[in-house]
Amino acid sequence: MAFQQRGCCEPVSTTEEDDEERGLPLPGLESLTRSNSQKQLDELVESGLGSINSFAALKLDDAGENIFKSPALKVWMKYVKRVEDNPTAVVLAKLKSHFGRSDDLAIALQKARLVKSTEKTASKLQTAQFEQWYAKGWATTADVVDNVFKFDAAAWRALDVRSAPRQSASHTASF
Repeated sequence: MAFQQRGCCEPVSTTEEDDEERGLPLPGLESLTRSNSQKQLDELVESGLGSINSFAALKLDDAGENIFKSPALKVWMKYVKRVEDNPTAVVLAKLKSHFGRSDDLAIALQKARLVKSTEKTASKLQTAQFEQWYAKGWATTADVVDNVFKFDAAAWRALDVRSAPRQSASHTASF
């Protein structure tokens, strides 16, 4: 919990929910941000850097879990869309590499969907990730758990899950 000063000297507690942007709308500020993003995009196009090198050039490697909050991510995604034949696959592969594993990316995307400022981008990426999984033949929750989270029977037992994970695939067909 952080403290802010109210008025002259009166401390006020804040929560994470208070971390939203506040202030008066300033005409031109949005266009300034947009023009900065456009400038970055134009510079990337002119540089001829590939998708991976441009990710590093935008310092997205340093963003950690806050990558979805970075305006540079949107710039990079636009750049990838311009230069790659399959931009969705490139973006997901790089983000998987950034987070280390598919399950870490899946968790990060789900968390980012719950934040208003990152919800739209995270939702699009999560949908693309689900489509990739489906294309691999992972049509059930059990398939995703087995292939993404690497849960085997021993892991399920350790979680003390009452129903067997493989039963769900055969029983959901009747719904």
